[in-house]
Amino acid sequence: MRKRKTNLSAKKPESASDEEEMPAWLGEVGNIIEETVPTVPDVSKMPKARRKKVRDRVKTQLGHNVVKKMKQRTSEKEKYDTLPTFKLKKLRATKQTYILQHAERKNQLTARYKHEVVFRRRQMKYVKERYSNDPNLTARQKTFMKKYMKEKQVTVPGAT
Repeated sequence: MRKRKTNLSAKKPESASDEEEMPAWLGEVGNIIEETVPTVPDVSKMPKARRKKVRDRVKTQLGHNVVKKMKQRTSEKEKYDTLPTFKLKKLRATKQTYILQHAERKNQLTARYKHEVVFRRRQMKYVKERYSNDPNLTARQKTFMKKYMKEKQVTVPGAT
């Protein structure tokens, strides 16, 4: 086999028609796209490895602005964490949401207990198994019944 010599200095001649093939409006859009800041794509449904890759790519595209923005965010968070009025507002909001969620969950469970026979049986079975083997509960029940029987005998003297 013969080796072929290639001339490295020879380049493909650029045609002047390359710029003419692209319409003017497309060239403007291309320039606008290059100038815009890259947006972070929705990574909520991506696998964890791809999420990390996308996050790293966006960081490299943004450059040093990311560090500055992160510092600003942390300082704002620290400011809101230290001020007592914001602390109180946050505490009230979390309590309110907890109360609402708890009430909603309770309503869901009672409705499910009323309407679903399988769920009701499963709950009853759980209660039987859980509390029939609990020595603390049986001891409390016995002491309560002893106390109740004594009170009943005191109030009704003729009953034996």
